[in-house]
Amino acid sequence: MSLPRTEPRREFRQETSPPPDRGGLSLSGPSRDVLTSTPPSGPAGNTRPRPSLRDQIAGLGSGLIGDTGITAKNTIPLDSRNPRYLDYLGRLKARIQNEWGYPEEARRVGMGGELHMLFTLNKAGTLVNIQLLESSGYPVLDNEALRAVKAAAPFDPFPAQMTDEAFNILGTFNYQYRRK
Repeated sequence: MSLPRTEPRREFRQETSPPPDRGGLSLSGPSRDVLTSTPPSGPAGNTRPRPSLRDQIAGLGSGLIGDTGITAKNTIPLDSRNPRYLDYLGRLKARIQNEWGYPEEARRVGMGGELHMLFTLNKAGTLVNIQLLESSGYPVLDNEALRAVKAAAPFDPFPAQMTDEAFNILGTFNYQYRRK
């Protein structure tokens, strides 16, 4: 039995359906609009607008001991096809997926959604910062994705071709509820 041919996956393209063995979960890089969005700028002067829910969530902190909240200069999406990062990101993604699950209470009531996360690794592979950039709308799903990245750390040290001291990694965690 042969499998149908599929289009080759292009950078920044999200999967249309998660792999069957992940039970409604898929992990990838962010969509193009997340990569190109710019932070909102407030009016000049002393009056500051109230931060958006997204900014409030991102400012909650990571819960990491020693988290400085500082991110790296270079950012790469988790599903980058750049040969310089491909092997390392593949191992990193597999390690996170081994820790990540669909919370039973969320599955039971049919919660689903997508969240965007940025996490920073130093050259030794240590997780030094993690931020929820955009919530799925359900804290139980957001917390599970954050927990999975923290539990998967520390990661492998950077290979020689990754010469920077630290990298930001952008990931998209997709919970897709499927009835059986």
